[in-house]
Parts: sequence; structure tokens; C-alpha cells
Amino acid sequence: MVQIGDYILLKEGKESPIGKLLLAEHRILKRKAALKKLAFAVDPNSLKEMEGKIASLASIEHPNLARLQNVSFKESSCYFAYDWFSSTESRSEEHTSE
Repeated sequence: MVQIGDYILLKEGKESPIGKLLLAEHRILKRKAALKKLAFAVDPNSLKEMEGKIASLASIEHPNLARLQNVSFKESSCYFAYDWFSSTESRSEEHTSE
């Protein structure tokens, strides 16, 4: 069992130029999340610079985009946790049911 912050890794997914997609579950909330492991190492000294940009990403709300829920760090890797949607769901369906 691999744990990344508060997330338990369930399955590895596709890799893209900016990172690898992982399916994970929050260890307490039992909610699935899409973790995006960034393809580059993160220097701990640059985290302060990244905080403003990460906060900006988290503030974006759009029916066609998954929301950024959390950020985790493990060693020199950075993981963004987004809402998870299966292939049978869409963000716009969730948005209209609220």
C-alpha cells in the first residue's frame, strides 16, 4: 500500500508531458481523487513561490473542469488532488444536480 499525504494509491494511470495520473482514495473521507504527479521535481525552497499559483488553480470553478482539492508532497514530488470522475460521470452532470 502506497500512501501519498492523506491519499492511498489505488491505480496508476496514463502519463502526459506534465505528469502521471493516479487514482487514489482519501484515507479518512474514503473519497476517490485523481492525483496528478508533476513530471518535475519540486525544490522545497520554491514552495512559497508556488503557493499563490496553487491557490489560483484551486479557485477555478467551471462545470467542465475538475476542482483542485488538495496538494501533497512526497520527497521531491508534488501531487495535485482533483475531483475524480469515472468514465460514466461528467463534471457538468454533478454541477447541475446541486
